[in-house]
Parts: sequence; structure tokens; C-alpha cells
Amino acid sequence: MFSPQSLFDQCILFIAYNVDKVEDFVGFPSQIGEKIFSTAIMQPRFFDDHEYADQTLNVFSEAFGEELMYSLNMAGEHLCLNYHLEAILKFQDLHCLDLSHCGLGDNHELLQHIAHFYSLEQLCLKGNSITDAGIQKLTIPFRMFKHGPSRLSVVDLSGNTGVSVLCLKYFTQFPRLTRVVLSNGPSSKVIAERWMN
Repeated sequence: MFSPQSLFDQCILFIAYNVDKVEDFVGFPSQIGEKIFSTAIMQPRFFDDHEYADQTLNVFSEAFGEELMYSLNMAGEHLCLNYHLEAILKFQDLHCLDLSHCGLGDNHELLQHIAHFYSLEQLCLKGNSITDAGIQKLTIPFRMFKHGPSRLSVVDLSGNTGVSVLCLKYFTQFPRLTRVVLSNGPSSKVIAERWMN
């Protein structure tokens, strides 16, 4: 039996489909914003129209920031990461970021932008062909200028064959960092548990 959609649900769907025409959601109730966002990202248009997707991410990151996006899992989504990099960088209030198996290497643009994620506590860079040199570049803004994720407590670098225990020296300036996971084998193991004491 068919039951008609409520007027509220119809409005949510209409706004979600046309979110690229919305100027901003500043001052909007977060519960309704979350409902619009979850509806918008399920639209086929979100995956087919990059301008729509970028505008959706932009308008919601500006209005809701941490309320909307506490963590982001981009594991294995290298194409999505590259297409929406600019919009993803707007979510600077992220606490957890998983970039596993995204083919980043040492020179991906995103690595230099990690310094802008001030609230970041957990960073997963598993299986990205990163080397000690990449870790050195990643940590330079914080090591030299204290610019970056001072709350960082866990970093997972497992599956990066070019990363060795030598990279630990680049993490000594992070005051809350208690765990770095390094492994090139089938099982990850914690190499350093608060080695800086």
C-alpha cells in the first residue's frame, strides 16, 4: 500500500536535490541540516555532477563543520578523493581521517594540507606508498611552526614499505601523539607507544 510523503519529507528532498542553489545554511537547525545532507549525498546527482557535489560539501561544511563531519573515511576512494579534494579540505574540523589505500605517495597535494586539520586526532595512511621522506614533508609545518594538528594522538602508517622506524623522529613534536603503527607484513603492530617520554 502506498503512503504519501509528508510535506516535510518532500521539502527535504526538494532542498537536497537543489542544494547547489542554496547560498548557505548558517543558523539552520543542525538536525534538519543533517537530514538534508544525508538525503543530498544519496542522490545519484551527487556522484554524477561534481559541481553539485562540491557545492553540497562546501555549503554544509561552512554551516555545520564538526557537527556534521566528525570523521571521514576515504579508504580506497582515490578517484573520489582527487575529484573532491578542494571540498574535502573545507572539513577542517575533522577528528578522524582515514585515507587508507588512496595511492597518495609522498607528493600528493593532500599531505601538505594535513596541517590545516587542527582538530585531527587520528590519521590513517595505510598502504599509500609513503616513505620516510613523505612523513618528513607531512610533519614539517608542525615541527617548524607548530602549525597543524596538535591533538594528533594516533597515526597508522602500516602497509607503507618505504616507512621505517626512522620516521618516528619526525613525530616527536606532537604533544599528544601516543601511538604510531608501522608494519609492512600481514599484521600491523604498534611500533611506538609514547616513545617521547
